Amino acid sequence: MNGSSSWPLQLEKRILERKARIRQDRDVYFLAMAYLVAQRGTCVRRMVGSVITDKRNHVRATGYNGVPAGRPHCSDGHFCPGAHMESGKGLDLCYATHAEMNALLQVTDNNDLYSIYLTVSPCVSCAKLICNSSIQRVVVGEQYGDFESSKNILVAAKKTVVTIRDIGVELKAPHQITKWEEGPIKIHD
Repeated sequence: MNGSSSWPLQLEKRILERKARIRQDRDVYFLAMAYLVAQRGTCVRRMVGSVITDKRNHVRATGYNGVPAGRPHCSDGHFCPGAHMESGKGLDLCYATHAEMNALLQVTDNNDLYSIYLTVSPCVSCAKLICNSSIQRVVVGEQYGDFESSKNILVAAKKTVVTIRDIGVELKAPHQITKWEEGPIKIHD
């Protein structure tokens, strides 16, 4: 019984400490995860990450951009013809498969998907792929390329498009996102 009389006080202290910590909302949590996934990318032009969740907010798949399986990686010095092109140019010369494509390829049942979290807005081709899935929400970190065309395709297919600003988050750097009222959430130093 030694110390047993203090356990209610210890429990109360732990509950108060836990309340002091702010639990991240789902959009911030999964978007942060997408930025972590992007770190696995093998494209030297841009590192992009994707996380797909289902209706129960369980992760169903992740994807990052890189060359098809079995090919040497641009990040290892085996550059594809598009590796040194300006960002957004010569996309047909780049061998990388986009993060959204890689994530959608991993999904075994396409009927239960709900959200896709992307570090970078989808290109028009990836927007069309998303439209042909059961994904209902597209949460975007950075707007890239022809965002308006991609957004219009998604909205026409009755997909909800949410930008990082819509959820009250500010992008500080590719490795860090900040919930405005709570301070930085470090993803990778």
